[in-house]
Amino acid sequence: MLRFRKSSGADHRQPVRPKQPAMRHAAVGRRVPWYAWAAGGCLAVLAVTALSTVYLLRHENDSAVPPADAGLLHVVTDPPGAEVSVDGERRGSTPIELMLRPGRHSLRVDRDGYQPAVADVNLPARGDFEVSRRLWRDQPLVTPLHPPLPGLRIELAQPLSDGRVAMVLSEPSGLREAWVTSPGGRPSKLEGMHSRSAVLSVSHDGRSVAYLGPERQEETDALDAGRDYTELWVAHAGGEARRLGRLKQGEGEFADISWSPDGRHLLAIIRIGGGLDTPYIRVLSLPVEGDPGRELAVLPVDVVPDSYLWSPDGTGVAFLVSGGQGASLCVVRVDGSLFKYLGDAGGDIWTTAELSSPPLSWTPDNRGVYYALPSIVAADGEPTHTVLYNDLDGGDSRVIARVDADQPVLSDDGRLLGVSVTDDGRAMLRGLDGPGAAEFASRLPLLPSEGLGFRWDAAGARAIVSTAGDPFATAISATYWILRWTEAVRQDPTPTHEGE
Repeated sequence: MLRFRKSSGADHRQPVRPKQPAMRHAAVGRRVPWYAWAAGGCLAVLAVTALSTVYLLRHENDSAVPPADAGLLHVVTDPPGAEVSVDGERRGSTPIELMLRPGRHSLRVDRDGYQPAVADVNLPARGDFEVSRRLWRDQPLVTPLHPPLPGLRIELAQPLSDGRVAMVLSEPSGLREAWVTSPGGRPSKLEGMHSRSAVLSVSHDGRSVAYLGPERQEETDALDAGRDYTELWVAHAGGEARRLGRLKQGEGEFADISWSPDGRHLLAIIRIGGGLDTPYIRVLSLPVEGDPGRELAVLPVDVVPDSYLWSPDGTGVAFLVSGGQGASLCVVRVDGSLFKYLGDAGGDIWTTAELSSPPLSWTPDNRGVYYALPSIVAADGEPTHTVLYNDLDGGDSRVIARVDADQPVLSDDGRLLGVSVTDDGRAMLRGLDGPGAAEFASRLPLLPSEGLGFRWDAAGARAIVSTAGDPFATAISATYWILRWTEAVRQDPTPTHEGE
């Protein structure tokens, strides 16, 4: 606003400006050189460029992929809710679908309480790829396996294809019966399928049994452990028993039998000789229906009873025989095309743990086997076992690892696992080879024991384990357990307990 004041001279007015407040003089620093500003600008540009590059590299799967080339990755886990990481970056929880650039990716799945799972994925351009993983628990669910009635004794326990467990039980009189049970379920007897034979084998579906001896025996007769078994009988659920084979005088005796997974064949062992004569065995494949049997091998040794491990498709079987230096590991094809002696498994074939499963695992394609043999010379601090792989249709075995572990099993996600025993006698399942094997470690919640017997069901992520009884007792009594690394399907409210 302008104000006016009078002048003493001419009659005119001059504008008077208002007084301005006094200005404080700010201190002025030294002037920054131009080259410093230039250097700072360059550093800022470099920082922005670096951050942008890192961002683009991390998110190239999302934003840098042309939609026409992207592939769709499906990740599913059992149980769901596992955290998924792709190439080191967390992407969400299962089940999940991800659009990714085509090519190779590193996949990892984590869930609290479970072992991590990893996989290398080669995603096709404009294609779909699914990764399905059944997660193994950090510690297995443990269920003790007991005889259903007092006075009975478990002679054999084996996993069945439907998740149940078959048990061969014996009475003090020698009568043997077949029972089936599931984890947490009530045992049930297979009616009409029993024998006084010392050998009784249950089929993998739990609906048939094979046994040695005459068709009928009086239940009051005591079992004669020294008798010869010259007849092989088969009984199906709801049907009559029928004789499958009979040996003539001088042809030896049946020593052991085992069902193939599909129930179409029986592996039969015939023992010839003994006493003053050198014993030997004939290994036969006997079709349950139709065709005549086939001789697979003749060996100058005896068989380790119930030491059979069939391939998934039932075309091959591994078993143990007893030689002068312990147990030896052999494999045959039921069509007679193959017999292989893989090596000496060592150890004392008489085991208080009772389960005598070969230290071997079949590949899913039935063409190869992983197996463990004791080291020939194991000095202090050196591995006690060597794990090998043999392509049964190929040449020699190749070494996979030298480790302190035995009883290898190939999981459904391609990891080779094995059982090691710590200094205090406790067992641990650990990874030996394959994707993510180095991180796999599962302590088995069992008491220390001098002997452990394992019978694996890799497809069911479970094992039947026997712990040794007193080797100096008159009647050795092993304790049996069912270990499950996945959630058990229970048929009644009876709980299982999780090991601490």
